[in-house]
Amino acid sequence: MLQCHGKIRVADGILFDRELRDSLSKLQDGNDGEYVFVVVDKNKKKSLGSLRHLFLVLKVISDGLADHPTPDQLYRYFSDIFAPVHKCTIAGETYEYYDLKKERQVDLGVIVAKIIQYAEKKWGIKVPTMTDLGQPENSELYATAYANQWDEWSQFLNTQQNK
Repeated sequence: MLQCHGKIRVADGILFDRELRDSLSKLQDGNDGEYVFVVVDKNKKKSLGSLRHLFLVLKVISDGLADHPTPDQLYRYFSDIFAPVHKCTIAGETYEYYDLKKERQVDLGVIVAKIIQYAEKKWGIKVPTMTDLGQPENSELYATAYANQWDEWSQFLNTQQNK
């Protein structure tokens, strides 16, 4: 949950951080816990990688569906629909599988775009595109996706190891 926000400015090498310090001082009012912060350029944001964007998309879709399937469940669902088939040979037997995380960045970007279109057409869920995330009004969503990327990826990897 967003506890505070604000902006800082650097001009002529001088850091103007009063708003930041004021926002952080509000956390001293009994809100014990651990916090994460992300500082992003107000006007331009580093592009999220396709895999990070995929996990954000899956989270938004999960939140938008009444039964709230987990992002991992949605990952498997969309893998079955959109991921290309990979083949390998194991002990002379051909094995076919789907694995979005193995796709090239550009290919995964195309698949994520298809997932966004699918969610909007089939379920009426509006999911932000990479371009949408770069807009100032989506700073909180972008920052959350960026900050949570490693937690979500670690959780996904743990589910893969526990099979």
